[in-house]
Amino acid sequence: QKMIIKTMYRNPELILNVVKLVVLISSLQ
Repeated sequence: QKMIIKTMYRNPELILNVVKLVVLISSLQ
């Protein structure tokens, strides 16, 4: 999991995309 955290810190855009996905899924439900 540490590797994932490091890549997330290096890729803030990836975090934004994940957040958008979560919002989309929650809105669909």
